[in-house]
Amino acid sequence: MGRLGVQQKRSDGYIDNDFLDRDNSNNIDELSARGKLRWLASDELSVDFTGFYVDIDNGYDAFSLDNSRHTLSDQPGHDRQETAAFALSSTWTGHRAFILKTIASWSDSNLEYGYDEDWSYSGLCAGTACDGWEYASTDNYSREREASRFEMRLTSTEFGQLAGHTDWVAGVYYDQKDEDLTRTFFDWVLYSPAEFDSRYETENLALYGQLSRPLSERLTLTVGGRWERFEADYKDSRAVQVSPDEDLWGGQISLEYSLDDNTLFYGLVSRGYKAGGVNGEAVGRAASNGFSPSVITFLNERLEFDTETLLNYEIGLKGSYLDDSLQLRVAAFFMDRDEMQLKGWYNEGPTFVDYIDNAASGENRGLEFEALWQLSPRLALFANLAWLDTEVDNFIVNVDDVLVDKSGREQAHAPSYQFNIGGRYDFGDGFYARLEAEGKDAFYFSDSHDQQSDSYELFNASVGYQSLHWDFTLWARNLTDEDYATRGFYFGNDPRKFYVDEEYVQRGEPRVFGANATYRF
Repeated sequence: MGRLGVQQKRSDGYIDNDFLDRDNSNNIDELSARGKLRWLASDELSVDFTGFYVDIDNGYDAFSLDNSRHTLSDQPGHDRQETAAFALSSTWTGHRAFILKTIASWSDSNLEYGYDEDWSYSGLCAGTACDGWEYASTDNYSREREASRFEMRLTSTEFGQLAGHTDWVAGVYYDQKDEDLTRTFFDWVLYSPAEFDSRYETENLALYGQLSRPLSERLTLTVGGRWERFEADYKDSRAVQVSPDEDLWGGQISLEYSLDDNTLFYGLVSRGYKAGGVNGEAVGRAASNGFSPSVITFLNERLEFDTETLLNYEIGLKGSYLDDSLQLRVAAFFMDRDEMQLKGWYNEGPTFVDYIDNAASGENRGLEFEALWQLSPRLALFANLAWLDTEVDNFIVNVDDVLVDKSGREQAHAPSYQFNIGGRYDFGDGFYARLEAEGKDAFYFSDSHDQQSDSYELFNASVGYQSLHWDFTLWARNLTDEDYATRGFYFGNDPRKFYVDEEYVQRGEPRVFGANATYRF
């Protein structure tokens, strides 16, 4: 059997470049294709082959000195990617005690990301008080990335249960990645164009297993574990060379209790991890920016960042009620994060460097609620609500060459609440309407500075028609044309203000209307 899908996406974006008189400097041009073949080799063996290709050539011109959707860049950036990937998997059921699943995959990617660092043009300050203060430069990152992965997994059947009642899973996993980076930039120390090269290789080998046993007719215990060996090699053109390696482990213990046929309670404790890495590029960037020796020393002390570990405690309920017309899911969780990995920034006027550092610890606690209610044959309502409380402990950042402790602050991009609520009404004869509202609370843009977004609410709507072969939809997103920010930085980049530090934000999607048509045959 076979399947082929091709998608081409194009858009001129939502940015107007006033200097170049262009409305497509932040355009989208993305082509992707996926093919799949399934071979039923025998009654016990099936083999899947998947091929994937993506070609992306997007513009990047997202930030404005005036914090608007009107830019002044004379050298707009780009965000490009070309990836080819293949995967081969098989499922064998020839043994009565287990099912054997194997997966092998390989991918090769060329990525290039670049931007206009000054967000403006030569002559911006001509004839004004800031004449002579302008700078002009671009920053470009080209990456070649190759990755391969292999996994073999055994899953028990009813005949293979341990002691006649315990299901089990066992597997081995191997992952290998190589990435070559070439950064082309302007070196402010040498005052000339320069190049930075690095190579980063990682290998992960893991063994994992899980046991699931019913303790009674309604209560089930599941225990799982994973051991992983992580090794990496990093070297760059500034003679930085490190080889971090570590043994990692994680696992989970959970209990599920079926109160009746409609309600399931569960509780779990799990341990996860996120491997450490290297900040070699950050150290090189700080040197080329001409930062003081104390700042470079600060970053050299963070050349390697440690593995983060997480203990997660969760309880929840999953249910189906009112003759299955009401679906509910409720969960409460607490996360204890150790050596939490956070992104830090150091800037002096228009020059900056980003790096990853470890906070001593952090906490995340929250509630999640999901509901889908078929109130009547024609009206369905849905609600997804989340509350989140976060905290960082002992995260030291460098602000103007002064060490600042961000302890007690909320984590970045962690709004206290988020919601998505709405409904769909079917008028009959295939016609319907859908209305929804989504929103989130204010959140910090970064763990290094104190700039925040505003809270916002967005309204989306659609009307449509569905038949056996045709679907037609008219839709609108952000009906009220809400102006909201998705990303934000705090540094000085405007010569007209003599590079005083200020907040710069990237705006979210404005009000957009559209139509879709689908034909099935």
